[in-house]
Amino acid sequence: MPRVPDSPAPPSQVDALIADLESDGVSEGEGRFSLDRHVAREKVARFALPDPEDYVLLLVRSAVRQGARRIFVNADADELHMEWDGRPFTRQELEDLYNALLEGEPGAPGGLRELALALVTARALQLRKAEVRSGGPQGHALILRPEKPDAFEEVRLDAPGTMVYVRRALTREVVSREGAELAGALSEQVRLAQRCRYADLDIEVNGHPLQRDPVGADLEALRDVEGPGVDGGVAGIRRGDEHPGRVHVVRDGVWIDTIEAERLRPGFEAVVVADSLVTDLTGFKVVRDTRWAQVLATVLATQERVRKTLAAP
Repeated sequence: MPRVPDSPAPPSQVDALIADLESDGVSEGEGRFSLDRHVAREKVARFALPDPEDYVLLLVRSAVRQGARRIFVNADADELHMEWDGRPFTRQELEDLYNALLEGEPGAPGGLRELALALVTARALQLRKAEVRSGGPQGHALILRPEKPDAFEEVRLDAPGTMVYVRRALTREVVSREGAELAGALSEQVRLAQRCRYADLDIEVNGHPLQRDPVGADLEALRDVEGPGVDGGVAGIRRGDEHPGRVHVVRDGVWIDTIEAERLRPGFEAVVVADSLVTDLTGFKVVRDTRWAQVLATVLATQERVRKTLAAP
């Protein structure tokens, strides 16, 4: 996982995309813009996160922010189906999908912004089709296809919730990579197992519960992380590890970042759930602001308790 740099990072591709979108948007008041869907779609088609496969993690974050308690994933080499319960998206929200990239800071209430980023990111995977179905008996669907206008349909869902379908081109590269991984697990399954191991909800992948080790099972002198800015977590020492102390940050059920700090002793490791932290526009880097400083202070206090536990006879 990448570290958050000590100095401000240069503008990312996401920052450039947002600035470009805002230049074509019409201000409707403080913090709110609107823009033509076709203009926005043309611009976002050029965008991708450094690792476009992270779109599946953005879908998980979207689900969690919509209040999901269960997520079902079915994936193969070129298709992904993901379903979750929780609050459905309204048709108006889906119509405002691209505007969600402009409004408010990352982490604003609801999961529309994360859904928008996920679909924008998936375009970099030679997308053939993406479809979002949300609602209940009177639901609605947003259908995205390359070279065609976005389409909306009225649909029926058996239970309130959301379904996302993504199909990409089955290229030689995809076949080679996925074929090599089939002996273990598909890339989406591996990514979910690695980055959603701390999620406090049920995740099922291809008919099997997501396999997750107990948090902190490989650490000694384990202590709970409790204090300002932290919603939960554990910390301890990994003996013999000279790696700088680090904090694994979890937001919306996803391990989004790992941060090293000089005041953390070698081998110290903490996993913290901190949904109040601000991220950059990609959603995968924590911003070093006062909220992070508060979390770090809580982690440092926990490190002292871990030290005392180790020193006890």
